[in-house]
Amino acid sequence: METLLCSPAHIDHSTFLRTFWPPPAADTPILRQNPAPTDHTDFGLTTVAHEVWLVDKLKLCSTHMLSIEPPVRDESLWGSYQWGHLQPLDDVRPAWALPQVLFLFTDGFPSQEACTQIIVKFEHQFTLQHLTALYMVVVHNDSLRLVRYDRSGTIVTPCTDFISDPMVLPDLFWRLSVLTDEQLGMDPTATPILPGSPEHAFMDDLARKRVDTDIDWHDGAAVPDIADSPDPASAQQWSNARSWFRDSIHPKPDDLLLARDFTDDHPRWKLHVPAGADAPLHEFLVGAPIAFSPSVQLNTLDQRNPRVFAAYDCTTRQLVCLKDTWRTHKEERYWGRREGLVLEMLNKAGVPFVPTLVCEAELPGQVTQTQRFRDSEDGYGTPHILEVLAHYRVVTKEICVSLEEIKTSRQLVQIIGDCITGHAEAAKSCSILHGDISYSNIMICPIVDSTTDPGNPTVKWRGMLIDWELCRPVPTPENIWRVCFIDGGRSWGYVSVEYIRIGRKALKTPDELESFFYVLLEAAAYHLPSNLEDEQKFVDAFFSTSLQPGVSTHCGWGVSKWKLYALDQCRILRAPARDGSELRFYRRPRQDVEEDGTEPVDHAFNALLLEYLSWCHGVLRVNWRRLRRYPYDPPAGPNPAIDELDVDKLAAKLNDHDAVRELFASALKAWPEYPVELALPDVQSEPGPSEEGESSSKAAALDGQAGGENERAPEESGVKVGGVKAQRMTKTQTKERRKQTNKTAERTEKKAGEAGANLGKPLPSELKIRVSIPVRSSRRIRGEPAPDPDEPPSKRSRL
Repeated sequence: METLLCSPAHIDHSTFLRTFWPPPAADTPILRQNPAPTDHTDFGLTTVAHEVWLVDKLKLCSTHMLSIEPPVRDESLWGSYQWGHLQPLDDVRPAWALPQVLFLFTDGFPSQEACTQIIVKFEHQFTLQHLTALYMVVVHNDSLRLVRYDRSGTIVTPCTDFISDPMVLPDLFWRLSVLTDEQLGMDPTATPILPGSPEHAFMDDLARKRVDTDIDWHDGAAVPDIADSPDPASAQQWSNARSWFRDSIHPKPDDLLLARDFTDDHPRWKLHVPAGADAPLHEFLVGAPIAFSPSVQLNTLDQRNPRVFAAYDCTTRQLVCLKDTWRTHKEERYWGRREGLVLEMLNKAGVPFVPTLVCEAELPGQVTQTQRFRDSEDGYGTPHILEVLAHYRVVTKEICVSLEEIKTSRQLVQIIGDCITGHAEAAKSCSILHGDISYSNIMICPIVDSTTDPGNPTVKWRGMLIDWELCRPVPTPENIWRVCFIDGGRSWGYVSVEYIRIGRKALKTPDELESFFYVLLEAAAYHLPSNLEDEQKFVDAFFSTSLQPGVSTHCGWGVSKWKLYALDQCRILRAPARDGSELRFYRRPRQDVEEDGTEPVDHAFNALLLEYLSWCHGVLRVNWRRLRRYPYDPPAGPNPAIDELDVDKLAAKLNDHDAVRELFASALKAWPEYPVELALPDVQSEPGPSEEGESSSKAAALDGQAGGENERAPEESGVKVGGVKAQRMTKTQTKERRKQTNKTAERTEKKAGEAGANLGKPLPSELKIRVSIPVRSSRRIRGEPAPDPDEPPSKRSRL
């Protein structure tokens, strides 16, 4: 990250001003009101508190003021420093709608550690506003530097002494007072919606709850039969979409991400997406992003700056999903297709379970500039190649829900199976592979299902495979050499072992199907009852990408010993526990035993997971025949049962999608109808607070984790939020329900056995999981309070 600021492109002061801050034409109103300074007054300054002096000398720029934040002292970084920003005096727009030229007053030029803090400040502004670039003036003793930051990197000028040259400061402040918003880095395709405007009032009206007309996003909910409303704000929407839109215009603080970006600022914008030379612009109303990359907290920087908005389409009157990002302008890097064009191709081919394109475009003239001024090598002879990034927007019809909302193993299998089906059809019909299968890119998509009962449609959850921006062609003899050299970022924790290990390898179907297995495992660990004591520690250990000692890979990422052991020995251990016990999943918390004292094991899901694992095991063992073994320190002893497996036959299952699709389809067809022990809340509508008050006070977190469980005291019998009371089953009700369901226990277990039998050849007995340790189930099934039905579902937590 520090490279962006501590190894920047260098240009001189005058070139910076000519290139990025040229003054307006001589005969313009702004210049007549603010003529350029001509006198060469000697300010007679020595080393003083320059931030105070600059404020006192604002008579050089009477139309603006320099706001100074309190000083910060941090000896571990670079001493004391202060932030400030220049703002006009007569502009009534809120701060989020104004261009922000940052001032940094410091005792010394920032060190590498301090660069991270500056990048955090930059990312704050790029998240809050719609920018093409961000400018900063660094004041150090009697000199200053000009800094320009865009998504490719940073441009910095040398120190310029403003005491020996008294025209430096007057000229600087004059330019800042006459430049346009676009010259100061604001995106011209984003128009701020200000308080008091008709569009601002419309967004408030659109955000109001419509419980009687909107479609409940929960699985199995009834769909109201409502005629189209002539009022655009009252048009029927998905309840989760309207809730997220409300949250985006009335944000509140949250501790998990950079929610402070929106606690004091409630940005609202009208975003434009070009539609071609002869077509009108597409216009969308948005608030703050409902999901964005928290890269600066992870000590990495996502140069794409991806942000996702719940957007109102002014043409269709529907809430849609708008993604704003910066993509590689070098077409051959990621196979040369914009994500929107890929979605258009998939939609035309009828590929299911992929987003439906509304519109997409690269914004005209918005490309990064840093690469124009960066030397090909740094001072040590190390080559630096900066990418040209273009500003890009793509809009899709569906606003999906995170896998965090999964309640049962059957739901999880259905959603992952849907995405595998979509992936298979894309490979078959369009000859492309997704290229970035990960937890964040597999979503829940609520749809209206009329197939079961056409007269009474209900909501059904299906899978949605999103983010096709890193897709690549299926390798063939004709394109194999070009495909091998396709570069690009990946979610490396889900990448196949062979792809990580081998440099310049063509991505193939077995690699993608192995990634689907990892998503299935991680989602199950997070959201299904299991014998894990801490699901987060398991995920961190199993999906670690740290390189093992003495191991190197072409991509710089590694594979954890827990993952290698699972693939090598066909056993998933309870990482990071060192007792050799295996992972096991249950239908409900393990302590809630059956009437006969047995554990409520989820036989169908465990059988599917182990069968899928055995196929990945076969691929690994076949690859190791032609390559040396990937070295690792086994966390447990060998599994003798794998000697009985035909690895060639198992590996062949992943050569195409057919076997995996059949695995999921047969499992779902024979899935046992387990009794639901944790009932959904029994919702009763009650009069709630006035909508007028709700529109200004009801808000949700903006971190991609919105929609967590409601807090309540254990003795309460219900949760009342916004006029809705959610009742939970009491212990007596639960016990009575168990008595009713015990009559079907034998049939349930029989179907569970049939489900396992339908998953192919039974695994050897040695492969069966045997554990006898305490269990800690997922948060959503540990007996915590039932969520409010009107609560928004979880958004995407990672981008």
